[in-house]
Amino acid sequence: MQCNHLTASRTQAASRRLRKSWAVALGLLAVPLAHAAAPCDTGSQICGIGNAEDAMRLGTTHWAIATRLERDPAMTSGFYLVDLKSHHASELVTDDSRAADARFKACPGPLDPKKLMTHGMDVHWLAPEHGELYAINHGSRESIEVYDLRMANDGAHLQWIGCVPVPTDTLSNGVTYVPGGIAVTSFGQRDDKDLATLRKGKPSGFVSMWTPDKGWQHLPNTQFAGDNGIAWHAEDNTLYVNGWGDGTLHIVPLGAGTASTIKLANIHPDNAHFLPDGKLLIAGQMGQADTIMGCGVGPVCPMDSNVVLFDVHAKKVLEQISAKATPTFGAASTAILFDHQYWGTSFGGDRMELIGRSQQP
Repeated sequence: MQCNHLTASRTQAASRRLRKSWAVALGLLAVPLAHAAAPCDTGSQICGIGNAEDAMRLGTTHWAIATRLERDPAMTSGFYLVDLKSHHASELVTDDSRAADARFKACPGPLDPKKLMTHGMDVHWLAPEHGELYAINHGSRESIEVYDLRMANDGAHLQWIGCVPVPTDTLSNGVTYVPGGIAVTSFGQRDDKDLATLRKGKPSGFVSMWTPDKGWQHLPNTQFAGDNGIAWHAEDNTLYVNGWGDGTLHIVPLGAGTASTIKLANIHPDNAHFLPDGKLLIAGQMGQADTIMGCGVGPVCPMDSNVVLFDVHAKKVLEQISAKATPTFGAASTAILFDHQYWGTSFGGDRMELIGRSQQP
């Protein structure tokens, strides 16, 4: 189904169905966090970040952006700006004043930023201090919201430039830039009731690619066990896709090359992002899939976390660090490497927390 055939009413209906599916998949509740915040250890925690399912360090700077997978009535956007040096986070207010770029023909216009529920994201750098940010949104419509990203001394600035409505067959999770467009993972299949197949670690999901001229197309041979984090590697024009249900990393060439699968140990791999040096950083949860899926958006999912540093050239794990759940943090869904330290964020909870120290040079 081409996204430009969706009417507004069908888009709203699709959004409601996908929200219901995600409520089953990740225990999401349509209410904001209501628990009292625990005291903040500013040495090992960065507080004031709610339900940050994904987060990215911005190049080699001390700045990061985090998403928010549940609404907060006090916020006017779906993003946080994080200063990794000072351990401070604040709301990242977006500029939504312009019309959509011409390449986003099916986009009905900007959303009220208060309605955003942001999930996976990616940044495509056009210059050292300029890029495009793509963020999956579940609020009001299922879409990829696109922003012009500019770096400055005070951090990052986002201006909305368009959106891509997501087809109704897709349980959108991770997103990445690909040449000429965007690729999105679907965490499961719509006919997999309660995601039962995924919970058993069997294929249930896929990757779809969008370009302005062709719209959405399923990428063949990408039905994995809960397609989750996804990242495109420019050097070999290859997608790296996490299989959450069975703890795998799938290597999917977009051009010439042979697909392969890497088994990762003791992890349900969630988000994945490339570091500036070309290594792939993966974060995820440890434990039973049913238990992790039963976690809500807060206060804390009491599951252990794991971080994997993967060398795409040698196709091997360079480093793997696990961390026990704490009273204030568990179930890491993404990781950031800064100053040789791994920081984790989670779809449930209200802060980033220090997971461990890297031993890599």
